[in-house]
Parts: sequence; C-alpha cells; structure tokens
Amino acid sequence: MMPSIEDLAWISANSLIIMLGITLLFISKVLRDVFTSYKLNDELTEKDNPAVGIATVGFLLGVVIVYIGCMAGNDPVGMPIFSELIANIAIDFSYALAGTLGLLIGSAVLDRIVLNQFSLSREIVEDRNVGAGALEAGYMIATALVIAGALNGYGSPLTALVFFVIGQLLLVVFSQLYKLFVGYKIFDEIKSDNTAAGVVFGLNVIAFGIVLLKATEGDFVSWSSNLGFFGIYAIGGSILLLVLRVLADKVLMPKSTIRHEIAVDRNLNAAVIEGGIAIGISALICVLM
Repeated sequence: MMPSIEDLAWISANSLIIMLGITLLFISKVLRDVFTSYKLNDELTEKDNPAVGIATVGFLLGVVIVYIGCMAGNDPVGMPIFSELIANIAIDFSYALAGTLGLLIGSAVLDRIVLNQFSLSREIVEDRNVGAGALEAGYMIATALVIAGALNGYGSPLTALVFFVIGQLLLVVFSQLYKLFVGYKIFDEIKSDNTAAGVVFGLNVIAFGIVLLKATEGDFVSWSSNLGFFGIYAIGGSILLLVLRVLADKVLMPKSTIRHEIAVDRNLNAAVIEGGIAIGISALICVLM
C-alpha cells in the first residue's frame, strides 16, 4: 500500500524536526563555547576533563528536553496544509532556540547565585571536580524541564518568560532549602571534591525539576488559573518529595544515614540510590497528582 499525501507530509515534517534538532545541538555547543571560559573540544579531547564532560552531557540533554517540549503538544487539529506545518515547526524551533539561551541563563544563576561561595567554572575546569560537574548537569536538566513546561502548550512568549523566571526562583529556593535539609555543609563537600555530594545534589535538583515540569506544562488559560495550578503542584509536590524521600531512605538504608554515607564515607552508591529515589518519587507525584 502506497503512503498517502498526508503520510508523506508528516514524514517530511518529522524528518525536518529531527534535522533541526541536530542543528540545534550544534548551535547550542557553539553558544556554550561563547558563554563559557573554556573551549569544549580542548577540555574533552586534549585535557580529558571528566567534569566538563559530565556538565556538557547535562547541558545537551537539557537542549533535547527543551526541544521536545517545544515540538510536542502543539500539534494542530486535523491535517494542516504543508506550508502551515512548516511555519509551525519554524515557530517551535525559534522557541527552542530561545529556550537554549534560557539554559545558559540557568547556568549563570547556578554559578553566581546558588554557588556564591565558590566559582563553579573554576571547580570544573581547573580542579576537574566531578561532583561540581554532576551538580551543573543536574541543574541544567532541571532548568530544561522548567523551560520545556513553560514552552509546551498554547501560550505567549510573555507567559513562557514569566513561568521560566518563577521556575528559576524556585530552583534557587529549593537549592538553599536542600542545603539546610541535608544536615551537612554540602557546598563545602562539593568544593573538597566529594563526588557523592555533587551527584546527590544534582539528582535531587532534577527531581524537583520534574515537579516543576508538571506545574508549568499545559495550555495557558488565565493568570489566576495557571499560577494557582503552579503553586499547588510546586509547593505541594516539593513537600511530598521531601517527606516521602526521607521515609524511603529509612526503608532502603535502615542501618545508616544518608548524611553519614555522603559527608563522611563519600559513598557514591548511596548518592545514586538517594538521588534515584528522589527522581522516582517525583515521577510518581507527577503521574498521580
């Protein structure tokens, strides 16, 4: 059976989306080189810097998440004419490009505001601090989830910008609360090359980013409706995330504490388990709430 004209149109459009996605990854790499103090190729191939590699993976995954958020969920009803389909893809690509710039802003927020005790770029580039690289990767993915939620669905550039800014503020607040919640000086641990501390922090930020994705996704209805929905999910989801994570930790690690395993033993296994639990719980919250 020969494919119909409509099938060929969708195949062509989807092929274009894939090609544009690859193009966006290339543009993102160039932009990251411009906005960082190091050259990615030098750090990855000549200096073999693992911290830069981990941070870069987080950034590129963030770009993919933003791109998917822009391209998914905005499909027109029925079969539009091909020119309209291409126009919609072009608009979505422009949003994805703007979202990539938002990722770079998120990186600056992490370096200048969240980690104001030390220079993140110095830790990653000069000290080759894998924990710092893992934290940046997690923050990039969390920021991308916020951007994807803000850009997904029908709205305007203004609504996307507002929810991006609110999401960034909440990521900063969550990072500060998490610092108090863990019971040890997590930034000092990361600075002293405690990889486990950076990994667990990065994974928990991703978990909160998943909650924020749920809070921001969907069509814009009104400021009161969407902000109310956002507040319920962001606040309620974060509280549930923290409470359920503590309970899960006690069940899975009854003979020790996460604080001791991370701060004293620098146990990377414990960090991955604790962070994985947080991400799993946040995913359950998003599906069930």
